[in-house]
Amino acid sequence: MGYVLPKSLIVKVLPQLKVMIDENIRSHLFFSPIKNFPQDFSEREKTALTDAYTEMIGKRVIPAYKKLYEFMATEYLEAGRESSAFGAFPDGSEYYKHAIEVYTTTKMSADEIHELGLREVARIRNEMEMVMEQVEFKGSLKDFFKFIRNSKSLMPFGRAEEVISNFNSIYEKIKPQVDQLFELQPKTAFEIKRVEAFREASAAAHYNSGSLDGTRPGVSMSPFLMSHSSMYILTKLCFYTKPFPGIIFKYPYSKKIKICQILEKTSSKVHFRRVGHFTPSRWEKNWGYTRILTSILEC
Repeated sequence: MGYVLPKSLIVKVLPQLKVMIDENIRSHLFFSPIKNFPQDFSEREKTALTDAYTEMIGKRVIPAYKKLYEFMATEYLEAGRESSAFGAFPDGSEYYKHAIEVYTTTKMSADEIHELGLREVARIRNEMEMVMEQVEFKGSLKDFFKFIRNSKSLMPFGRAEEVISNFNSIYEKIKPQVDQLFELQPKTAFEIKRVEAFREASAAAHYNSGSLDGTRPGVSMSPFLMSHSSMYILTKLCFYTKPFPGIIFKYPYSKKIKICQILEKTSSKVHFRRVGHFTPSRWEKNWGYTRILTSILEC
């Protein structure tokens, strides 16, 4: 059928799977709950669960991951496609048109969106060049990108804990301003965590939404590879977009809107659709890219 992942993505999955076949059970990711028992568990309960986890991980989990890793590293990688776009699939062009309408909620064609994108790139590029002039940087825009990406002066932190602490300090400073701007706020709290080590090298920053009733916080997962850290991950803009107030505010409201639409057409007893990704990208990204708040919330 040809419906396979691009090879460029498959090779990024392989290191994540390889970590899962490490036979040192006590350091295995799935052994983590055993290292964090509730205080009211008895020694008998702890021993029983430890033995059960050890057996399950050693006899079922690791062998299953080995089988998956071998398949992905050989047969599936060989079958992976060199392309990356929908156009490589059967009826891909038609699906692409459908995806445009779903994700942009417009009737714009791909060419129209592309032209809009080119105009925006030109506008943003002009703003970047203005910044180069302001900081008196000599060289091309590409040289400027390289400088920002590699300059040690823009890498003030050496440990992930320091980056998280910096984000938390930004939160404490802007929270009062956010309270003044937004009367209605989601119940969901949020936490910032480092992406797990086994997938940090290939993972992008992402957000795991919390529960609708606010009892489980949303978690912003960020890869903190110190060798690649730059001012980008430390700026207020990055924080405003992911997670606060951008994504943390966007998710609960987008879910509520879609839930209301669903419940109008179905029974009010429907619960299984209350958590999921329903939001069109145009609505979602407008909430996420809260650039205008950088000046309003500056403190």
